[in-house]
Amino acid sequence: MKRIAPLLAFCFSLAQAGELSRPYDGSGANSLGVYTDSRYYIINNIWGVENNPELVFGVDYDQKIKFDENRINKNLSFEWDFPNEYTNPDANTVYSFPSISWQQPVPLIGWYAAWWSFKVKDIHQLHDTFDYEINDPDDVVSVLHDIWIYDETGVVNGELAIYTKASSRTKFWAYEYFAKQDSSTVYAYEGPFTAGDIIVSTHTAPNGRAGKNIQYYTDVASGKIDIDELVKFLNKEGHLPDNYSLQAIEFGAEIWMGRNTLKVNNFTIDSISTREMVSRIIKTLFGTEYISAYQQIGLEYLESTDIKSLIEAAINGRTDREILSLIAKNVFNIDLTEDQYQVAESMVQSSQGIINLTQSLIEDHACWMSCNR
Repeated sequence: MKRIAPLLAFCFSLAQAGELSRPYDGSGANSLGVYTDSRYYIINNIWGVENNPELVFGVDYDQKIKFDENRINKNLSFEWDFPNEYTNPDANTVYSFPSISWQQPVPLIGWYAAWWSFKVKDIHQLHDTFDYEINDPDDVVSVLHDIWIYDETGVVNGELAIYTKASSRTKFWAYEYFAKQDSSTVYAYEGPFTAGDIIVSTHTAPNGRAGKNIQYYTDVASGKIDIDELVKFLNKEGHLPDNYSLQAIEFGAEIWMGRNTLKVNNFTIDSISTREMVSRIIKTLFGTEYISAYQQIGLEYLESTDIKSLIEAAINGRTDREILSLIAKNVFNIDLTEDQYQVAESMVQSSQGIINLTQSLIEDHACWMSCNR
């Protein structure tokens, strides 16, 4: 029996081929053009074809998405075949945007429903790790990470569009149209992800209010986008207010014309809200039963998103050894021996203090609370 269990585990981990060969019809997450594992959503979106209603799917154009049903955010491919001409030569309109999305984006939930959103002020960690391949000699495909912005009333206000590959057509509209509006602002952003231009322009949102489109242009095929740092920058510049929300991160190809394939080796989102971080601090340093501690540090959370300050408040005068004992007990359910204390205390020294060590343990090992308790 012991030999059978690993074999079964191996069999169940094998790739299971999935394919979306029908287009998304606008009916939401249950559409035949959508596949989900409840965390990520694959969307066979052909929204721009509506400008050419005479085109017939499967005859004049085609688009499909192939993926592994067991790990839909890794090793998937977007394949398409469109006419070799613009869908509208005079407009900033692509044929389609096949994508994989973390959380449900506007095409699935609509303009007036911000589900599972992060408030701007509540973002502690939001990282987009990606790796893709495309050969685009005709320069007619852009690769986009698209985030929807909702205002405080729950209505879409704009987009935060991060281009890690921008076609010449996309750049033309960016620099010759959006950047030249009277109300536009252009920044030379230095990172920490990678240097690139940020263009902020205005438009009218669905509720009639002034909205903002934010476009970030760079050129890289793999890496990690520190969206949290980008949001902090835009918040400081007054473009993303504290009470606005970010909804979903869509990653895919904006297709201007032609035939091609975008291979996505990896698309992974790591997210922690400040509220989640506070809960981790409480569970790590106090266990789950300390309601008064949660209330105390919860009040601190309302005033600050400085995680080190929150940890300092939780430590509240305890010695390094007491903190190490709490972490060992509440996370691993063990009592440290004298030898283990000495090893742990050397980790405190190498981390330049108990606060830094506690922060790194809580942030980098999120599964501890669920895997080891």
